[in-house]
Amino acid sequence: MAHKKGNQEKYSCEYEPLLNIDLDHIVLDELHLLLHIMDVLISNLVIDDKKENLNKRKADQKDSHIKTLQSTI
Repeated sequence: MAHKKGNQEKYSCEYEPLLNIDLDHIVLDELHLLLHIMDVLISNLVIDDKKENLNKRKADQKDSHIKTLQSTI
């Protein structure tokens, strides 16, 4: 995919790889992969609360997801 100049789908690849490593020789870093997944999920909860409270008065706003998250942590 790095060789195709007019391709709209980048797949996070701009240049040809320096080394040609087979995929069965790659070990995933599970810790950082899972931490990033948790980061995305938590940010989705916070954004969801912000969207729910966008057009509400201050007295009517609820932060149910954030309070549940805080109590769980």
